[in-house]
Amino acid sequence: MDHPNCDVRNVRTSSPIKQVSSLWKRLRMEQIGQLAGRISDECDVEHWTYYHGLCSRNISKKQTPLVITVHDFIHEAYPSDDPDGSHRLYKKQAIEAADAIVCVSEFTRGQLIEYYPQAETKSRVILHGNAMRGVRAETLPPELQQRPFALYVGRRSGYKNFETLYKAWSQVNDKTDLALVVVGSDWSSMEREQFAHAREGGNLLVYANASDGMLSALYQR
Repeated sequence: MDHPNCDVRNVRTSSPIKQVSSLWKRLRMEQIGQLAGRISDECDVEHWTYYHGLCSRNISKKQTPLVITVHDFIHEAYPSDDPDGSHRLYKKQAIEAADAIVCVSEFTRGQLIEYYPQAETKSRVILHGNAMRGVRAETLPPELQQRPFALYVGRRSGYKNFETLYKAWSQVNDKTDLALVVVGSDWSSMEREQFAHAREGGNLLVYANASDGMLSALYQR
């Protein structure tokens, strides 16, 4: 970002050496916490886009107006994913401390009100996403122009559940001409091996770092 009013402070959280990754991460989390603490004393509005940021500390109310973004209530719905309750505690403290709460969907706001009725008056929905206004759709690649496909956009790790989608698609792949199109990062070495059969058949396609024009074309189809 090169806007004159935008001051970006970067902290590298991924270790350059795998053997010291846990120590590196702990030190960088401490550094981020210290940096956030200094800046929050100077700013006019403090906005956290996660419940404890990258520094794994609770969000406390200060004199500065505090805004948080709430993405989902997965851990409240599935407590087994948060066995020690730490994630839910961080979130509870953040919600109680916030002056305003941004919810990423109407569904998320409904869940917020279900779990924390007192937060209704200070919450509102601001949708994630891109309306693609002013974006000219590109021409689809030849392999998709005359073919139906399912579209997956985003990260594929963990609870995003890409493997479940893949298994479901695999059950119809042999019976139809339905391709599975993936937009996100390129295949990892493990994925290349795991999905080798489908990729070699040209039925599982990844478009890494697709442009907005490509995304627009895919969404339209």
